[in-house]
Amino acid sequence: MQYDFRSVYASLLEQWFCVDKTVLQNVMFKNFQSLPLIKSGFGCMGSEITQINNASGTNIIANYPNPFSGSTSIEYTSNGGHVLIQVFNTTGKLVTTLVDAIKAKGKYSIPFENQFYAPGVYYARLKNEEVQQVRNMLLVR
Repeated sequence: MQYDFRSVYASLLEQWFCVDKTVLQNVMFKNFQSLPLIKSGFGCMGSEITQINNASGTNIIANYPNPFSGSTSIEYTSNGGHVLIQVFNTTGKLVTTLVDAIKAKGKYSIPFENQFYAPGVYYARLKNEEVQQVRNMLLVR
């Protein structure tokens, strides 16, 4: 009961997720006390995480056409390193793994073929090192 829970949230956002104090004040609508929750040197370790957070609105995976019936082309951008692309159905069941390999930095394209899947929404998830993004795809008859 000693601390406002919003101070805990604000401290985690600042110290672990590298959120700038001015942005934090706008998000939290007030300047909350910063608590020493993360041991020095183990939290925000430079601008790399901040750059990843700032780029979170950038589309790094897309598909065309969408909606599709026979096949669709999934285009993605790799920052280099391990790339994993999986397709899930709406219940969260893994349908297929399209890519699970080390890729150089660049843009890539891979087909996703309809192998008698039921019509509906499917989700293509791209994981590239620390970055992850999901794209919804609509399969029609």
